[in-house]
Amino acid sequence: MQKYIVFKCSKCSQHTYAKVSQKGKKCPRCGRNHVVRQLKGDIVDGPTEAMNKVVQLQNMKTGGKLPEFKSSVRSMVISKTKNSGNSKENATEFDKFISLIYIFQINEKIGANSGFSAYIFDILLDEIGFTKFIQKKMIARLKTIPKLVEVNPDYYYLLK
Repeated sequence: MQKYIVFKCSKCSQHTYAKVSQKGKKCPRCGRNHVVRQLKGDIVDGPTEAMNKVVQLQNMKTGGKLPEFKSSVRSMVISKTKNSGNSKENATEFDKFISLIYIFQINEKIGANSGFSAYIFDILLDEIGFTKFIQKKMIARLKTIPKLVEVNPDYYYLLK
């Protein structure tokens, strides 16, 4: 299993993660470049565990209170049932997902120059209860729309 380091950005104090084997990591919030071998943080196994650790640390930092983001996500909860094949329903679910990304960008004050890391897609889709199969389909579809701009490799920004 691949090892990841979960660390706090020295500029903006937000938590993020990187593969231990990679040379550098750019902060998804502020864009600061970090040299991975010089970082201090928690070593975990796999990207899922790293992502969960980042969420846990961010929740601890804010006292577990993420009122704007969490309430926005919960108010737009999408049914956990399997995809029915109805194209109108699928379009509605996709539109809700796009709205969640846009809300996230606003709440987190993410600019068009920096963007946000691709793992945010996984966090949002987990939060609203999509299965892994549906998550993969949503992310693949999302990457094909012209409103989503890839700022840097694996960093995105959703245009209004």
